Amino acid sequence: MATSPTSSVRPGLLVACLLLVLFLKECMAVKFDLPGFHPPAVRCVEHFVANENLVTAVVEIGPGENQNIDIEVFDTSPAHNKYFTRNNAEGTVKFSFTSHDSADVRFCFTNTLKPGFNGEPNLKRSIYLHIDSLAQVPLVDSEKEKEKLQPIEIELRKLEQMLSGVIGDMEYLRNREIQMRDTNEATNERVKWFSILSMLVLVTVGAGQLWYLRQFFRAKKLI
Repeated sequence: MATSPTSSVRPGLLVACLLLVLFLKECMAVKFDLPGFHPPAVRCVEHFVANENLVTAVVEIGPGENQNIDIEVFDTSPAHNKYFTRNNAEGTVKFSFTSHDSADVRFCFTNTLKPGFNGEPNLKRSIYLHIDSLAQVPLVDSEKEKEKLQPIEIELRKLEQMLSGVIGDMEYLRNREIQMRDTNEATNERVKWFSILSMLVLVTVGAGQLWYLRQFFRAKKLI
């Protein structure tokens, strides 16, 4: 019995979609102790997120008396987008958001002691942060209705959109790498000229000291 092209190709496309989703999904987890202070110190965890990515975060806060944990999430783009804020967070906190720019997202935590308590080594709370980010794929339901696309064509369209997102993210990362390389080269150039200037100053100061000592000994008629 002959099989249709759609049924023979569709499993391969599903596997390709699954592999691509796994490739696009990024995860990060970190655990640390946050000491309590008054006024509080801020500890932030940075994670790069591309534009229009779905970010899901889980924060688990350990026990601790007389300590208030505040959470604030924002990015480092020129717009300084704020995504989440929670004061006096306790237990497990889950939240998600869609990024508005390709930038580093900062997950910042503060541990504020209640009035009347001073910072002590045992006044701290453990923070566990788990971050998942995944590129979103636009829906093509409207295109299916308008163009009467076949299921195989819908899967191909999704793959095309996902690959376009990957290409955009790689281009952004390449531009960031170029900027960092230029900054590194400029810093190395400044350090080189600063080292040369320091050597010239040292040589000049040394020569001046020798000339002064020679004039001094001549004035004393020691040489």
